[in-house]
Amino acid sequence: MLESHPQVTNNRDQRDTGAGRVPPPVFFVTRPVAGVCAVTDRGQPIPLFHYEALLAASAAELSGRQAALATAQGRREFLLEMEGQFLDRVFPNKQEVFRLAEPSPLYNCHGWIFSGGRFGIEDAFVARILEDNSYSSVPQPDEGDLVIYRQGADAVHSGYVRSVEQGVVVVMSKWGPFGVFLHPVEAQPFSPDWTFHRTTRGGHQLLIDRRAAVDLPGA
Repeated sequence: MLESHPQVTNNRDQRDTGAGRVPPPVFFVTRPVAGVCAVTDRGQPIPLFHYEALLAASAAELSGRQAALATAQGRREFLLEMEGQFLDRVFPNKQEVFRLAEPSPLYNCHGWIFSGGRFGIEDAFVARILEDNSYSSVPQPDEGDLVIYRQGADAVHSGYVRSVEQGVVVVMSKWGPFGVFLHPVEAQPFSPDWTFHRTTRGGHQLLIDRRAAVDLPGA
């Protein structure tokens, strides 16, 4: 069954982040991946998803595009267009962020980190991953640490710390189904609140179990 989520900003697409940035009203539809899950170091299963399709709040944006969206190239072009509109609205001067990879419907920010860019992972499971995989909160990050952006107790976005120089923290992160971006830790539309996390386990990726049952527990 299809599950609808406003995934432009990882379940927070129309919420003002406090920086005066309100992303455009685009919604993305996700489909759980059956027969496969990620597994934490304590053996807890983590459900996975892919972006199956996308819907615009305004039907006019999809008018006449149904045939084009049936092809991989058509979907790619549409995602690039939606990403461009998103960036125009959130970062008009385009100087704060640098795109490292094109949009992909296979994964989101958490999936880029914890599944190696093969699947998406819902916000609700991030706390479980951090706990089970021995992450600790650190006040000052080093390269390779994680940054978790929060709305209250919810982990609404995540990224890698790419560099720390003279107090400037630069992050790499995947923005919903859009591209992977290099940006200062504060230059993003998800949240003005974040924490840094470190693990000694030797990497961030979870085990992917392709023999898993489809009946997975919820968050």
